Amino acid sequence: MSDLSQGKRGYFLTGLSNASDLWEIISCEPDPADRCVFILSPVKLPHGLPTPDFTKMVDATLRAEAQQHWRNLEQAVIAHNPHALVNSAASLSEALLRQFLTSPGPPRENLVTMLDKLRLELDANQSKFSWLSFYFMQGVRVMHQSAQHPGKVVAAGRALRPGLALTIAEDMIEVLTSLDLVQ
Repeated sequence: MSDLSQGKRGYFLTGLSNASDLWEIISCEPDPADRCVFILSPVKLPHGLPTPDFTKMVDATLRAEAQQHWRNLEQAVIAHNPHALVNSAASLSEALLRQFLTSPGPPRENLVTMLDKLRLELDANQSKFSWLSFYFMQGVRVMHQSAQHPGKVVAAGRALRPGLALTIAEDMIEVLTSLDLVQ
């Protein structure tokens, strides 16, 4: 009750471990007997997750990596694990950039550098990615840096909210769609 009155979010999980539902507590109102009646909102994707077709990825190693990162992302959504979702999205972004950039650079190239290269390709109209995908993957990068590093979480004064992490899943669906990996 005190957390809600201070504007802090609350959550609870129902169901079995493999098929659970996460709910956000929106408010708490007293009933005539002075008991708390919670107003709830489900925390989930509005349309679920698609099944990507990674066969368009020519490099078999990158294809396997992308498939594994997508499976990890799916499991993170099911388990309501925001940190794992952000990690999977960042890793999936790296695999997609490595495959679809015209010149991704050396194997140790990080997400920041590859996104810089993507911006240059988009400026020259020489990319399979869309501008929207670029901005979504930048969001993944920022979320990954600010939610995965304890110092930045402390500086922000709060942990990653599950609902916010779900927006990353929606963003990755758009990135896959722009590459024609999802119909």
